[in-house]
Amino acid sequence: MGLGTKGKLTADSPELKAALEKFPDNSLVHQMAIQCAGVEKVTKEMLVAAIKAEYHKLSIGMGGYPDSYILKAYFALLKQKL
Repeated sequence: MGLGTKGKLTADSPELKAALEKFPDNSLVHQMAIQCAGVEKVTKEMLVAAIKAEYHKLSIGMGGYPDSYILKAYFALLKQKL
């Protein structure tokens, strides 16, 4: 997580690619990948993988417990990309 918080993680970072391969169901890893890519460069495939990960385990919301806010945001962004 240190690379992400220091702004050194990019969408094509080997560390991020390895994390996505090793933890395909981890919603936080997918969230970081989407943030690194940015709205313009995020792909449909990235969004679908993130949605699947959110169904596996919802991200922690602002209240400190799992909620579907991020999942809804991914669906909205996917709708724009279609």
